[in-house]
Amino acid sequence: MSTLQLLAEFTAAEERLLALRPKNLRFAEAASFLLAIKIAYEGLKRAEFSTGKSILVHAGAGRVGTQVIQLAKQVFGASKVAATASSGN
Repeated sequence: MSTLQLLAEFTAAEERLLALRPKNLRFAEAASFLLAIKIAYEGLKRAEFSTGKSILVHAGAGRVGTQVIQLAKQVFGASKVAATASSGN
């Protein structure tokens, strides 16, 4: 049993804040999504992004980029979202 699994037995959280880990992700990979979401959200807040604005997301296929796209559309009400990515992505 890993330290993370052991500590999880003693952690309290509201059920509405929890989600199942996708089986194709390790614990560390799943946990890293929280940081990506926080970085994306803070960036949009600092930029004073708001409903009806358009946004260009560089590296839109990356972990933070994908979160910026989703937050801009779903939470901040972007009117248009454009993104760049490498040809491999």
